[in-house]
Amino acid sequence: MLLIDARRLRRPRLLVLLLLALLGLIAVTHRRFENRTETEISIEEAEHRHSSLGWCDVDPDLCAEFGEIELRKVMNYEGSGHGLARFLAKARQGQGFTVGALGGSGSDYFAMCFGHHIPEDVDLVLVDMAINDGFLERGAESYEMLLRHLLALPNRPAVINLQVFALMFQTIATGGDIHQGISSYYDVPTVSLRNLLLPIILQNSSYGISYFDHPPGTKELDREGLGTRHISAKGHGLLGRLTNAFIDLRIRDLDTGLYGAELKSRLVPEIPRGQIRALQHFNSYEVIPTIPPKCLSAHSRSPTLIPSINKGWRELIAGDKKYLIADQPGSIVSFDFVTAGGLVQLSVYRSHNAGLGTAACWVDDMKDKRMVIEARWDDLVSIGYTVTIANDLEDGDHVLTCELLEETKDPLKKHEFRIIAVIR
Repeated sequence: MLLIDARRLRRPRLLVLLLLALLGLIAVTHRRFENRTETEISIEEAEHRHSSLGWCDVDPDLCAEFGEIELRKVMNYEGSGHGLARFLAKARQGQGFTVGALGGSGSDYFAMCFGHHIPEDVDLVLVDMAINDGFLERGAESYEMLLRHLLALPNRPAVINLQVFALMFQTIATGGDIHQGISSYYDVPTVSLRNLLLPIILQNSSYGISYFDHPPGTKELDREGLGTRHISAKGHGLLGRLTNAFIDLRIRDLDTGLYGAELKSRLVPEIPRGQIRALQHFNSYEVIPTIPPKCLSAHSRSPTLIPSINKGWRELIAGDKKYLIADQPGSIVSFDFVTAGGLVQLSVYRSHNAGLGTAACWVDDMKDKRMVIEARWDDLVSIGYTVTIANDLEDGDHVLTCELLEETKDPLKKHEFRIIAVIR
């Protein structure tokens, strides 16, 4: 019996398409191998069989719409395929498997809080943070930490990076461009919707722009009557089809025996869990220890962000997201936490046009070292954003306190402030 844990998945339209299609692909794969006896084949034979396969072989409908040459743009990085091969082999044997997905918030949140949204025994993780991270260098560090944590989970899950895009921001480049080098360093394949669609949009906007959504009442920048931030159901569907076609290509690799061949002499060994980070100076001897993720989140199914002191703060559910919010200056909230590395961070919601205010946060009685956080900013993107409150704390028990201030950058003098998580 196949098991997909979808209890905490984000972006339902996309993920339902992906997961349903994935079930179909796995079922076909299992039947295909049911009566097959594994035999050793030569490296040359396996690679010859593999080299003749293309997108048109696995999805004729996609081929008819875009053509083989255009579809080859989809894979920013294809990778060795070892992770997916391991996952598909498990499914082929009829074992249950778990698929998780992370999206809708940035990697600075998920790097430490992913455990609130996917189970520890996950076998395949779909990651979608290209827009939420923004075109910011800081996204590289948090995205790398996220990948290191995911790849070190007990089942050594396969990870696929999904690169969506938006056209309403200051640059076409997004966090996905920051992520790309990190993904390839960790041998994580990237399925890029932008690589396929953007050239079409540039040549024929009336066709390409239909892949974007325009929710009623949106105030975001428009183009030809449609929003240019969120991809539409059509766009989600296409990304799902592209991802499934990529997975089917890996299934064909299993068919050809590519991963059963003796390729050790040609392939670099799989990345060890303790390898040095991409964002550090090279050395051949240092082993980087795993930092255990620790997160108190308001954004999970069972929130763990429980105040020890609360004057004026309340829970807010906005769509599929949860926050702890206040809108009256002077509101105070405190959280007990334990640190083993001297660091505590606060994940907050930042936006240009949501009527957000300013808060001050400090640790213990160190109000003189308070960090002032302006939730209203000039960037057009509305995202979760992680702020370091202190990085020199002694290990042990501490208290984080935040107070909503009278001052605000909002032009209408609104004060709402949303807390997502305490990360330590």
